[in-house]
Amino acid sequence: MAEYRNVQRSKRLIRTAFANLIKEKKDISKITVKEIVERAHISKSTFYCHYQDIYAVGEEFDQEIVHLIEAAFNENITSEHTDFIRFIEALIKSFDANKEIYSMLLCADVSGSYIDKLKTICVERLNKDMRLEAISDDDTTRLTEITIITNGIVYTIVDYLKGKIKATLPELIDKINRIVIKLSKKA
Repeated sequence: MAEYRNVQRSKRLIRTAFANLIKEKKDISKITVKEIVERAHISKSTFYCHYQDIYAVGEEFDQEIVHLIEAAFNENITSEHTDFIRFIEALIKSFDANKEIYSMLLCADVSGSYIDKLKTICVERLNKDMRLEAISDDDTTRLTEITIITNGIVYTIVDYLKGKIKATLPELIDKINRIVIKLSKKA
């Protein structure tokens, strides 16, 4: 059990150091293992016990973000059942639970990889599974409308994580949900 806690602790230190360096340097190629181990106060051998290189740390974050989005979708949106409001709430709460790390990654994401991944998954799943009455039936128009909605929601989450939106988490969820409810009804 103590060994498992040490593994968790080491990985948390590495991930935090990585996220801080991404925020500062804005580019993974400018980060070195030496910088990570110095920030994390661990040895290089400890780093290499957990990760092959710095890109493996970034890939772990990528996979985690994809998993968060997919889990929120799978729990709340299927072709038979759509609960977009609960999906948004689950997604925002997932990011908020690790706000410090995700805000560093998403806010410093100059290349757009994390944000693009979030948007791409949301657009694909919404286009496939979402039933919004106000969204067009024409495939091209539908995809454009879903992309606009998704971009608005994703950048609202990013702005919340950056501290640009002065709302509590429940207030933010409520505001997004009000917009979604309007879109779910035909005029």
